[in-house]
Amino acid sequence: LILGFLAVSAALRRQNRTQTQFNQSQSQFPRPEEFEARLHQSIQMTNALADPCQAQVLLKDFFWPTGFGSITNNLAASMILALSGHGSATIQTWQAGPANPDYTPQSIALCGTPGADTTGRRFYSEMWLRNFDNRLGLPVCGSCDMSFNAARDQVWHDNPKLKRLSEQSDELHALVRGWNHKVLTGFFACQAHTGMHIDQMLAGLALGVDYIGVHIRHGDKGSETDLLDSWSYADRARHLLAFSSSLLTATTQKIQQAVELYGIKTVFLASDDAATLQQLQSALPTVAVKMAMRVPDQQESMHVDPYHSQAVGAKNSNEVNLALLTDIVGLWRSKVFIGTGSSNLGRLVSALRSEEQLQHDISLDVPFDSIL
Repeated sequence: LILGFLAVSAALRRQNRTQTQFNQSQSQFPRPEEFEARLHQSIQMTNALADPCQAQVLLKDFFWPTGFGSITNNLAASMILALSGHGSATIQTWQAGPANPDYTPQSIALCGTPGADTTGRRFYSEMWLRNFDNRLGLPVCGSCDMSFNAARDQVWHDNPKLKRLSEQSDELHALVRGWNHKVLTGFFACQAHTGMHIDQMLAGLALGVDYIGVHIRHGDKGSETDLLDSWSYADRARHLLAFSSSLLTATTQKIQQAVELYGIKTVFLASDDAATLQQLQSALPTVAVKMAMRVPDQQESMHVDPYHSQAVGAKNSNEVNLALLTDIVGLWRSKVFIGTGSSNLGRLVSALRSEEQLQHDISLDVPFDSIL
């Protein structure tokens, strides 16, 4: 009896301690509406410095040798933790520990070093500077520590920490989701010539106002997670088009209503595997499956497919960058989006979409707003 009482008492103490930690985290996490004000304050502090590289927060995510989706999602995680006061490893004097209950603004800068001899330099020079406006107004440090270890330490700390934070409650999960949307929509601001190219490519496909966007990732993604075959995507799309109403789930019923309302008969396919177009079209003979023009292989020794991490920002290959950005915007604008939450690009697209659009998002594995 005494042992039972002690066990119950210990369990209650753990529960109270966990609840206290949750209440502290929730009370410390700001509303998404505060993002612009906090960022503006941090940028002003940086602009007052003699050198942006003296900023307290240095965002090194461009140096992480991965694909576009991974780099941008990592950048968002670092900014959320730094600006919400939850201790990002981007902080130059950072040490592991609990969040500071009293948020103190810190100067912030983006690490961007020109050149083409490392992935980080390629991404900054060949992808970022060529195609994006710095709408967020982030000051740029041109002489950051570009070592792999520096970027790795930041990514390996920030993503797991944000994941743990977002999983504490539905309320915190929603707050993190709101911040993620704010950061990424601010980041994804294309230059005029890039936006014009994307618009022309999508207009040439005659997708219509409402269409279904499908992202199928094969290629090097196979080394990260189990592949889903094209027929799995086709089966879910077929449900949306009322080909098999008996298999509709509660989630797809909402999307089915939108499909019936707008009479959607067009699918925009984004994939690293050109063969997927014919496979999906064969599985959906009564709808039009369309795909933006791909970039042909220029040489066998070079991965030029826009989805491969080695192609992102590769020197003199902006056509590859534009092909990838066209796919992202095409999926972003779709009425219904089908993909996989295990894909960084899938999570990026979902994060960019509005609350209304999210009602029509379907992931074939983990939720899109998961942090992996």
